[in-house]
Amino acid sequence: MHGENERPGKRAHLQGQRLDLVARLRAEGADHLADPLAACGEPFALTCACCGTQKESITHCRKRWCPECASMLSAMRYTKWVHAIEQLQWPLFLTFTIPNSEDPECLTHLKKCWAKFRRRKIFASKVTGGVGTFEITNKGNGWHPHIHAVVDCEWLSIHVPPPFRWESKAVKAQKFDLAKRELSAAWADQIGHPHGVCWVRRVYGHGVVQEILKYAVKGDELLSSPDPIAPMLEVLRRTRTLAGFGSLHPLPSPDDEEPFAVACESCGAEKSFIPEEIVKFLYKGSRPGPGAHSGNHHHQP
Repeated sequence: MHGENERPGKRAHLQGQRLDLVARLRAEGADHLADPLAACGEPFALTCACCGTQKESITHCRKRWCPECASMLSAMRYTKWVHAIEQLQWPLFLTFTIPNSEDPECLTHLKKCWAKFRRRKIFASKVTGGVGTFEITNKGNGWHPHIHAVVDCEWLSIHVPPPFRWESKAVKAQKFDLAKRELSAAWADQIGHPHGVCWVRRVYGHGVVQEILKYAVKGDELLSSPDPIAPMLEVLRRTRTLAGFGSLHPLPSPDDEEPFAVACESCGAEKSFIPEEIVKFLYKGSRPGPGAHSGNHHHQP
């Protein structure tokens, strides 16, 4: 199970954050959001239905804002997307943001702007595909939504010609600046604001994959938010925070993907572990012991 090999000190810290989030949500009257977090991390016994081997595991609420599940979900995202992202010929890392807002629906607004922006000529004619992830923070000036994206793009500009190898650093720097200004102006027009804030940099290697697949919201930042967090979590509940487009669509969505199959160390059977309570009910006192089934025949009860 993911997350079960974390250092005890780290697990205790994350557990403390989770319990603090539970208390914060209950104080805001959002018991329906607090209950799944409260039940997360509970130990329970599992039994292999094929050979009877027993092991202990813990429950996972699989909520994106759960501090204890975040690393597990991030690892699952990484496994699903790393190969596709590393195949991009011209990986370009982009960040777009909109002005801070006290309205949690600002995340929905950003997502709509991003979908429309991808259809603009400056983007659609230059980008073959990519993957984008939404992130939200709140450090005291309202909610700050932004999107990180890795796209396959050799040169992101319509009016500025691409730089050539033989050109001086000064000429290249001027072209980079003009291209960024063009992109910022297009983004400003899209969001209906005088200033469009964006960052652009060429990237390679595993670092960009980890950056693009990180958490949508961090537990410690939720706890430090001066604004109520329950309304934002309600928005996150109905928002897909990671999606591919163009050449990277369709790919399995990490928000809908199946859990990893866990193989039994004794018999090698996959997806054979079931809760001990179910085993007791099914076998009514005659539960199989280790080695009850052998060979390659993995009988299910």
